Amino acid sequence: PYQVNKAKLIESIAHLHRDKVVEGITGLRDESDRTGMRIVIEVSRNAMGQVVLNNLFAHTDLQTTFGVIMLAIDGGQPRVLTVKEMLERFIGHRRDVVTRRSRFELKKALARQHIVEGLLVAQDFIDHVISLIRKSKDPEEAAWGLQRVLCDELYERDAFKDLPRIDLSTAQSRMAALVARLHGDEPIYKGLTRTYPGTGFSPEQAKAILEMRLQRLTGLEREALVKELLELTREIARLEDILAHEQVLLEVIKTELREVREKYADERRTQIVEEASDLSIEDLIAEEDVVVTLSHAGYVKRNPVSDYRAQKRGGRGKTGATTKEDDFVEQVFVASTHDYVLVFSTRGRLYWLKVHEIPAGGRTARGKAIVNLVQFAQDEKLAAVLSVRSFEPGRFVAFVTRKGIVKRTELEQYSNPRPSGIIALGIEEGDALVSAKLTDGNQQLFLVTKNGVAIRFEEGRVRSMGRAAHGVKGITLEENDEVVGAEVIEPGKTILTITENGYGKRTEETEYRTQNRGGKGIFAIKTSDRNGSVVGVLQAQDGDEIVIITNRGMLIRTRVSEISVIGRNTQGVRLITLESDEEKVSSIAKLPEDVAGESAESAESA
Repeated sequence: PYQVNKAKLIESIAHLHRDKVVEGITGLRDESDRTGMRIVIEVSRNAMGQVVLNNLFAHTDLQTTFGVIMLAIDGGQPRVLTVKEMLERFIGHRRDVVTRRSRFELKKALARQHIVEGLLVAQDFIDHVISLIRKSKDPEEAAWGLQRVLCDELYERDAFKDLPRIDLSTAQSRMAALVARLHGDEPIYKGLTRTYPGTGFSPEQAKAILEMRLQRLTGLEREALVKELLELTREIARLEDILAHEQVLLEVIKTELREVREKYADERRTQIVEEASDLSIEDLIAEEDVVVTLSHAGYVKRNPVSDYRAQKRGGRGKTGATTKEDDFVEQVFVASTHDYVLVFSTRGRLYWLKVHEIPAGGRTARGKAIVNLVQFAQDEKLAAVLSVRSFEPGRFVAFVTRKGIVKRTELEQYSNPRPSGIIALGIEEGDALVSAKLTDGNQQLFLVTKNGVAIRFEEGRVRSMGRAAHGVKGITLEENDEVVGAEVIEPGKTILTITENGYGKRTEETEYRTQNRGGKGIFAIKTSDRNGSVVGVLQAQDGDEIVIITNRGMLIRTRVSEISVIGRNTQGVRLITLESDEEKVSSIAKLPEDVAGESAESAESA
């Protein structure tokens, strides 16, 4: 950058690497030569080059900013102008410059045209002009005579009474012949600028005739004068067109600016931005998938997905989070560190959070209380989270409550939250939000209850509503039943249902027929004494892997392909072995495809 010392910059980068402020650099060398500056920074295989670069931008002078205050005296008053207003003032200035320049050049061209015309007319009767000059006692008298060369007053003076008279008709015919020739060569020529008969030459013309050299009397010099007069005629027409037409004047301004660009422009080395801003924390953080764990008491943490290795179905698992005796892990999901996390409370309020703002913890760490990250009210608990990259139009959030109420709202309506949260949906007393899903507006919703009943219906049967709306009935519940999970159907995938005692099964999604919204639904899994109540549902296929977490913090990662695909109204198979009757499955989540693929490759190589 401008005014940055290269040697000091390289030294500061080396110090940052030595002090481990910026990690991932394996080499630093100066390859500058006569052709220009070049600093090469080599990074390790595992480091992200852009993240390393962003850290260097933040900690060194590798990127600098020059602020510009657009303060100007506008109409005699100091004003801070926008870029557009500044450009408008510059164009106005250029308009004024070109207008005044054109007026000056037009005045100059008209004056020269007048002189050249006088010289051509004088050459038509040059003998008489020479005789008049010879009979004059001084230049002043000669100029006086030339100004009256076609007037009777000239011959009343003693010095000129013997001077032969110019035949007026002959003079007029010669002038007419000159005009005809000029008009033939240039049709825009309008004729002589002065009426000579009865007077003579103007003072300016008389002075030019007296100063004319004898060599101008040659035929070639006369043709040069004719050519100059024609060029002056064209120039006068061009200047008058500029002054008469705004569009022509603007074209002149654009042409001149293009000429300046072609002559002086080189590749821009800086960027013009509306407002200079520092690099955000995201620019300094590598983008990667992480597992976010949430406990029933509201503790949250994130871990790399590599912390969890795949095991065989029915394995004992390993500790994924340490909890207090009265706490248990309730929810787990996978997201990118650069994603937005929409945190929905049980009371239907929405809070914003960035995944990288969630503190990282060890595999057995409890995490940090979420109340220290978002401002929950006293009666609020975490209900659902959504990971989104942007808030583009055409996407919706589908909500499902414990009492089977569903609601659909455009995602864009949640793009401007407040620290204290905003209303995501209206919740009736005694009800609570249990699920929030992203949709494209043309999908199908799938709800599962605690007693193993499921319903599938078109998303379009739930009209789009505002943020504060309560929603409509999605399923009619039996007594002592409630909704425990919801999914957005993806054709071709199987529905995986899991119960609190560690049993579950996969069923083809085609076995769940589409019904009308608000129906009683059909059985999804048998909730026998062996299985217990349903605690979760998700969609999966053979290449996927899932993570199951219990209320005691035990975790198991299992390949979906190891879970049998069986009928709808069945009990399923064991997915995780629980240590005691008090231990129950609390949550289930699916890992990203790339993580599942890596573990599958590792298993094959082993």
